[in-house]
Amino acid sequence: MNNNIMTKIYVLALLLLILSRSCINTTTALEESPLQDFEAVPEIKLNSIKITLEHDSVLYDPRTINVFDSIAVFYDISGVAGFSMVNLLNGKLITRFAHIGDDENYDINTLSLSPIKGSTKEFSIYEGAPPYRVFKYNIDSLINSKTYSPELVCQLPKEVVFETPLVESDSVILGNITFTKLDNKFFGIYNLRQKTVTTGIDVPKFSSRRYKQYYQDENISWVKAVLGSNIGIRPNGREIASFSKRGGLFQIISIENHKPKVLTEKLYYMPEFVINEISENITKSMYTKNNKYGYNNITVTEDRIYALYNGKLTNTPGVESLSSNLVLVYDWAGKPINKILLDDEYYQIAIDPQQLSTSPN
Repeated sequence: MNNNIMTKIYVLALLLLILSRSCINTTTALEESPLQDFEAVPEIKLNSIKITLEHDSVLYDPRTINVFDSIAVFYDISGVAGFSMVNLLNGKLITRFAHIGDDENYDINTLSLSPIKGSTKEFSIYEGAPPYRVFKYNIDSLINSKTYSPELVCQLPKEVVFETPLVESDSVILGNITFTKLDNKFFGIYNLRQKTVTTGIDVPKFSSRRYKQYYQDENISWVKAVLGSNIGIRPNGREIASFSKRGGLFQIISIENHKPKVLTEKLYYMPEFVINEISENITKSMYTKNNKYGYNNITVTEDRIYALYNGKLTNTPGVESLSSNLVLVYDWAGKPINKILLDDEYYQIAIDPQQLSTSPN
């Protein structure tokens, strides 16, 4: 086993839900699974180091985690605030922020957090519901000022809805587009200065005829929405990793001449869903029992893409369907490097090169 690969692996994995202690293997058939590409690569087994939170650091309903040095930021939905910030060295709560409601300028709903390219001290928060605003937060200012207000980066045009956009620079926001009146493209770039949107990349087509209806004009927006992607941008490059949450799809994308271009793409399976009419003019997509989850989340470094792969059926009982103990590691060409087998089932992973180094048993 290559020791050079081993010394580069720094993983922080936190248990964000109360889960069974047993490790549940994925149920995806090998003929349509990312696992088929990882059969011959080295496997690394990692044991977790538990972090004990102080009594005042109770997490209410943690959904995601991002790590900045020794600070973890949880999308926590406490009922008052959207996020909780915790010091990983001592387990103490630092602050809660992004207050929920609409009475004040900076109260935000339906949130997603993304690191900002090239910064270890800033992140953006996106409002995934009207009025679709993007805010920029500075960690030091957030910690040190009780009256800190984030910077309003922009309010996105109502005809564009991103899944989880990234602030690539002071002038560019990019990411997967879900519902949009523009076209049927899968990826979008919003220029803040020119207030223009550039779209590109078609939804990948699967050869199986059972997905034929997915590519009809009236369904394509639903397909974009249910595919949904976790994305990460290479810290010192122009490449973007896009890994589907509800399908077996990954793409490595570059931005050339302000347009997105697919460098590498692999489609193993599509999400399986039906569209139900709830009431007049209101429809909703629902996953079928045969649907398989994709990649729970990804986190990236300059050299690697770490993807927590799920692959379980939608009807897997309880919270076990939402967790996994398998991390698939790719390089930025989309080549499988190794797989990491965690000692328990986890919902999210994050990279923290400063605090937790792990090694195989």
